[in-house]
Amino acid sequence: MKEIKFRVWDNASKEMWKSGETRLLYNDSLKLSYKQNFIITSEGELRVCQFYPDGVTMNYWNGIALQFTGLKDKNGKEIYHKDMVRYYEELWTVEWNENSSSFEVLSLDKNEVMAMGDSRMEIIGNIYENPELLNRHC
Repeated sequence: MKEIKFRVWDNASKEMWKSGETRLLYNDSLKLSYKQNFIITSEGELRVCQFYPDGVTMNYWNGIALQFTGLKDKNGKEIYHKDMVRYYEELWTVEWNENSSSFEVLSLDKNEVMAMGDSRMEIIGNIYENPELLNRHC
């Protein structure tokens, strides 16, 4: 069975977050370690809850949830929605198709569609951390 997990692009800090990872928070000279987890409400809202050592929680709202496809690239790296992959010297983006309820890979010009699952794909970035890739070809 496919493992269901997400990562989140944080629009404010321009960082990618993975659920349950430990991060360091700097506030003047104070350094805290905290854990964060993603919650998607039944209304479809995304919330990132951050749990601090003193037990105080904070909800964060400005993120984009990106789901794991259940597949890995040729190097064993997990493939997520909005990743960019190289396949036969061309760049493609991983997208969700509402009509077929499945992930697919689209060419940058959106004229070609390929089903997910070819083990020769290689992740080279994603559209949020590497937007410059959207303007080039291999």
